Amino acid sequence: MSLITRKQQEIIDEAISSYIKNYDKVAQQYSKLRQEIYETSNAILELVEKEEKVSETDKIRLEKLTYEYNKVAEIYSLHINRLGHNIEINRSIKPQYLGDLESQYDKLSERKGQLKSSISDFKDNKKPLIDDMNALLTNFQTEVVSKRARAKIINKANDQEYSNTSRRINPESSVFTHQELKDLFTDIDSKLRQLKTVDEVGEEGTTTANHSINIINYLDEHIKNERAYIRLDSDKILYDISKARPIDAGNSSTVVDEYDKSIENLTINIKDLIEHGAEAKERWSLNAKKIELMKQVLQSFDDSMEIDN
Repeated sequence: MSLITRKQQEIIDEAISSYIKNYDKVAQQYSKLRQEIYETSNAILELVEKEEKVSETDKIRLEKLTYEYNKVAEIYSLHINRLGHNIEINRSIKPQYLGDLESQYDKLSERKGQLKSSISDFKDNKKPLIDDMNALLTNFQTEVVSKRARAKIINKANDQEYSNTSRRINPESSVFTHQELKDLFTDIDSKLRQLKTVDEVGEEGTTTANHSINIINYLDEHIKNERAYIRLDSDKILYDISKARPIDAGNSSTVVDEYDKSIENLTINIKDLIEHGAEAKERWSLNAKKIELMKQVLQSFDDSMEIDN
């Protein structure tokens, strides 16, 4: 048994596949009949040239082949017309798979454009920004957190200039004035001052300032008691982040808008608590008035009994 190579096997497979794909039974039958007629005609012509008599069997065979030829020729003609019609249909009608491929190609092309745009944006805009942030983080420890940096600020020995585009952090950026800190909480303070506290229920004659939540006072107490705040003078305050207590500030993906939303929700929750407390105090005051009224009724009843006696 002889072995064939992989290349020979591929050629054999392609030949078989091509034969199966292009096999046409009608065309093959038509060609076979034409060949048979051709051979019979040549045989008869040879007999005529030799002046030999053509047998009746050959004549009958020739007539039979002529009949078969006419019949197969008609079938073959219809077959050719049908193939031509199919070709025209395939030319005018787009196959379903071709439409799907074009749609997929358009989507891939659009996706490719989006990826190119994203890559370009990352290279041109985001990567430089990330490099700047890494540089800022690298310099943060040495220029803000370190004791040497704090000493420069306290002793006012920081004579370097820092621009907005510099990758270095100005240590004095951790110094705030008292007014700047108050301005950070102005919006929250105004909202809290508008809330009616529990102590104000039934005391309409008192001013709101006596009982309202004063966040500025809370801020002053916090600055006074928190070791992370260092007073440089009567107005300036240094925030020493190395001494600050860790807080739960969410995860790294939290954005400023989410913090603002959390503050807004907290304000709403405080308002709800105050309203519920106010309602409870109103109910307590009403019940107290009822009890006081009952005491007065009982007292008047006792007084009338003593007079009768």
